[in-house]
Amino acid sequence: MIGHGTKATQRVGMDFTLPLWGVLTATGAGFVLLVGMYFNLASLTNSVKELQITVQAENAAYSSLASRTTLLEFRVDNNTGEIKRLAEKGEK
Repeated sequence: MIGHGTKATQRVGMDFTLPLWGVLTATGAGFVLLVGMYFNLASLTNSVKELQITVQAENAAYSSLASRTTLLEFRVDNNTGEIKRLAEKGEK
């Protein structure tokens, strides 16, 4: 017994319509997000390029400094050896 005047074979339908304001709002929000992402990506690309230039310049400066330091250490070792030889000659 089903009751309340309905039959067992009766179907119930649902309406899945979307309001136009909802579709327009979602589309507009998606467009704003895409435009924002584009400009953020462009800014990030410029920042990375500047960072690469800076890192390359610093690497060159470090390489130059390292070679200069090596040369100065070599000269100090030579001078130290020369001072020891002169001191030995003076003692004799």
